[in-house]
Amino acid sequence: KQWYQRRVRVLKSAQILATREVEGYVVERAALPVKGWTHLLRKVISLLPPGRPVYMFGALNETELIDAYRCGCHCVDTSFLSRYATQGLALISSQPQSSAVTSQPVAVDEKFGPSLADAVPASKAQKSEKSDAKRGVKLVFDSMVEAGGSRIMDLKDKSLVRQFVGFEEGCECFTCSRHTRAYVHHLFNTNEMLGPTLVSLHNLHHVRGLVKRIREAVESGIDLTDWKV
Repeated sequence: KQWYQRRVRVLKSAQILATREVEGYVVERAALPVKGWTHLLRKVISLLPPGRPVYMFGALNETELIDAYRCGCHCVDTSFLSRYATQGLALISSQPQSSAVTSQPVAVDEKFGPSLADAVPASKAQKSEKSDAKRGVKLVFDSMVEAGGSRIMDLKDKSLVRQFVGFEEGCECFTCSRHTRAYVHHLFNTNEMLGPTLVSLHNLHHVRGLVKRIREAVESGIDLTDWKV
């Protein structure tokens, strides 16, 4: 009943705003239900006049960012990247950028493990674990992998202490081109402020590339509903 009332308020608000002369619209993610929020977002956008930007504030992860664009949003908040960074979590592409690399190590804190691991198809998880077994790195996939998105690397994981490579092979961000996993792990281990800053720079670079591909797909006339990252 609570969510039904909220849905009614959201739709009524959209109808009222559609009659006003404004430059654009802001949709707050927290005002949408946990489940089925994309259906309501599509309905809201359909009520708004075309030709005006729609900005969604409060996306929780990369999956929601992609879904928001699929629903018709023009701009999406990415503050979740900073939240990830403060926890030492770096976004890593699900598809290796080099054919010589079958999988990138991804280590996630135990409190994130169960919910993330449940989203992994067994075949993918087993293949990834075998390819990186020698490194001793725990591999899990974030739920966003179902949308063709990314995996998460926990820079606080002890297995990275002697990995003197960037977060992701082929990444040209400031962090990956100048620092190693081992060094950033050390920064988090000693509670240095530079650690979250470097991870945040990487995450921003990662999502910037994602949004660029989304923009190119839109400009090419590709329907984002079936678009793969």
